[in-house]
Amino acid sequence: MVCEKCGATTPDGWPNCLDCGAAVNNPAATPGSAQGVETDVFPLLASANLSRIRGQFQEAENQCVEVLRRFPNNPAAHSLLGEIYEEQGRFKDAVTWYQLALELDPTNEADRSLLARAIQKQANAERRSAAPPTPSGWRRLMAAANPQWGIITGLVLVCVGLLAYLAVVIHSPRNPAPNAVSTTTTASGAPGQSVPTPPASPSPAPQARAPLGETPQEQTLQQTISANVLAGVPAYTVDGVVVDPRNQGYGLITAAVNDPLNASTARPALVQVAGSLAHAAGIARLGMVTIRIIGSAGGNGPSLLFVADAAPASFTGADAQTLASAAPDTLFQHVWWSSYV
Repeated sequence: MVCEKCGATTPDGWPNCLDCGAAVNNPAATPGSAQGVETDVFPLLASANLSRIRGQFQEAENQCVEVLRRFPNNPAAHSLLGEIYEEQGRFKDAVTWYQLALELDPTNEADRSLLARAIQKQANAERRSAAPPTPSGWRRLMAAANPQWGIITGLVLVCVGLLAYLAVVIHSPRNPAPNAVSTTTTASGAPGQSVPTPPASPSPAPQARAPLGETPQEQTLQQTISANVLAGVPAYTVDGVVVDPRNQGYGLITAAVNDPLNASTARPALVQVAGSLAHAAGIARLGMVTIRIIGSAGGNGPSLLFVADAAPASFTGADAQTLASAAPDTLFQHVWWSSYV
């Protein structure tokens, strides 16, 4: 049946429109009941459905609860309450009420479709809430890259700085040598008296700057890390610190062990040096570092002996004895050893 007032379709046997609540001239409706549901329930359900359409969900819910208080076995009230919850995004509650409606009227295919839709929406919502957050920026790049990415990035930055320095040196003007002697020639072609050229005015002294591609920040970090060496570790020199400009909390530290190492005891010594560097990096407020250690071991010449990533915060309170006895994999990530050690 079609409601003459609002044009909505009303199921056969229902005396009132479910959208506007107006009485419907429905010959299938019987006094006192419609499809086994009390006639008094129709105006209440129509009013609740109208509140739902208007977005007045709390009022619609209260009206459905009133229907269920008077007619607890009414499947239409259960189904409508499920729709109210579904439109609010409360999919779990919607599934419950659709299931209750089907238990009361198992042949209702419309409620069965509503239940399937609510179950799908609930599953989609649970998947979205369970999905881990997508990393961004530098963290996404580091997660997707090779473990050696930090080393490669640092080397590239060093090379770029070196090329820039050489370009400045090659193209800078050179002053003539002081006290240069100029020779004049007479009209006959014989050389005349040599007259000393006055010395050129001295060039202004160049301003002090960070060496070979280092920024002032990196130079300060190198000084801080060099000044905070743990007692009892092998002597070493910090050769450079490179900070990634995209993430000021990440640094690449390169150091060299001063004395040759015995191949049999090189690894504990290198762990002590790396731990001391990581400890100092924490004092310098770096959040993550890649450590490169160069040295001589087993009678071989200087070469790269050790590379690893470290979180400086985990080295607070470290000491040489503890570092020497600890397993490297428990202190560092992505550890690499030279074949000489």
